[in-house]
Amino acid sequence: MKNPSSIFIKNYFIVITLGILLLSYNNCSRFNTMEDPSFTSLGQSAQNSTNNNDPSQMTPSPQPIPQQPQPSPQPSQTITNVNNISFRPNEPAGLTKIIDCPFTDSICELWDTYKSAKFAPVSVPGSSGPPAMALDNSLEVGASTGGGQMGYNYSAGVKEVYTAFWWSTNADFMGMCNNGNKMLFIRNATDNNFLLWSGAPGEKKKYFKWAMQASYDNCGHPGEYGMCFTKGDGTGWFEPNGEHDGGVEVNSGWHLIEIYLKSSTSKTSRDGVIRWAVDGKIVGNYPTVNVSPGGFEDFNITHTWDGSSCLVPPYRDMSKAWHHYFDHLYMSVRK
Repeated sequence: MKNPSSIFIKNYFIVITLGILLLSYNNCSRFNTMEDPSFTSLGQSAQNSTNNNDPSQMTPSPQPIPQQPQPSPQPSQTITNVNNISFRPNEPAGLTKIIDCPFTDSICELWDTYKSAKFAPVSVPGSSGPPAMALDNSLEVGASTGGGQMGYNYSAGVKEVYTAFWWSTNADFMGMCNNGNKMLFIRNATDNNFLLWSGAPGEKKKYFKWAMQASYDNCGHPGEYGMCFTKGDGTGWFEPNGEHDGGVEVNSGWHLIEIYLKSSTSKTSRDGVIRWAVDGKIVGNYPTVNVSPGGFEDFNITHTWDGSSCLVPPYRDMSKAWHHYFDHLYMSVRK
């Protein structure tokens, strides 16, 4: 006759063995069926990231960004002006100043849609005083929205606009998965004109271009891409064609950005002007274009960080904050 205790011990070990096997199977099944970011539909992602200001349909398909463990949020970095460039070197003569804002602790005459303006300390070489301040537009660690929306409404009939400002980024700035990092808009009710810092996520050097979404044509110019409204799409941009290639590296110190626009007489007259410069050197000069016929209505600093799929995994490393720093905004106009 078998010992009851030995039968119990044998059955106990059989139960334990079966339990281990079942647990192992469940873990393997759960791992094999976990959602893999690499299977996200690129078509759906592109659709989600499109907005009314975004020429993303003409950019390469976005690629997933490797995700890193999220550290604690870091304070905005102190940034240093390393350039020795005079301010407003390319301002046309005869314009009237309307904005001259140092961004010390306010945005002066600009409006602030979301009351989100904040400021970061900046270091100026040779200064023995406390750090100055700059406007800090940020997309924080883990956030899918940010940056705010600040601007100025022009009086009726403004036909020429010039603006200059100092700008920099932090070291962790990566950029949008559609390669288009919007900086600011100068526009009217029927078209969007905006400064674009163009480059793939993680590329250290990106290029300043002037982009448009318009109800008129600008196709046919050397150096332009798209903008053929009568053929179905007025969206596109102008490539750099000046003495500066428009390339600026992430976290490379302060850079002086200048923009000059003159509206065209009509949608077909091609007597408008688009010109932009970096660090005093002309990047793009297009003197015979159609742009905002009837004049300009508003200036708008916004990066459209509005929760699109470019701002969440797998197309963004959520452990990295992005910062645009703006210092000393100047603007002049002519009717």
